[in-house]
Amino acid sequence: RTQQALLRRILLWRDRSARTLDRPRPWLLEDALAMSLAQQPPASLAELDQRSRGQRALRSPQRAELFELLAPPVSDEELASTASIPAVPQGEAKKALGAMKQRIDQRATELDLPPGLLCPRKVLEEYVVTAEWPDFLDGWRRSVLHDELSALLPG
Repeated sequence: RTQQALLRRILLWRDRSARTLDRPRPWLLEDALAMSLAQQPPASLAELDQRSRGQRALRSPQRAELFELLAPPVSDEELASTASIPAVPQGEAKKALGAMKQRIDQRATELDLPPGLLCPRKVLEEYVVTAEWPDFLDGWRRSVLHDELSALLPG
């Protein structure tokens, strides 16, 4: 959870910096490097220089700024504002996911909609694991799906 919050901090910095420099985000900092820095922050600026070679838009001023960004520990506020990543459906939840997916496909056909528009798989996976109705499915989707999907929730 701490690494996730640090990754969020890094990616927000990357977005702001890329806009300021008018460069593509991956030129400044590739996703894989951002993940690596969140998992194991560099101990020194020299280590950051070594690990970030090949980043086209990451110059010395940006490297120094990024290193300073990585130094402070993750705050309670950052942890609170970082959404948790739901677990992957397993066992009964995986069976329920399959049944829900079939029902969504049927409803999508009845409504002449693409199934992914009616309910994206990622949203459905989150619902199966957390059993909390996703905000994405509020509105018209709730009236179409809620009763049928909630009846298929495991246990």
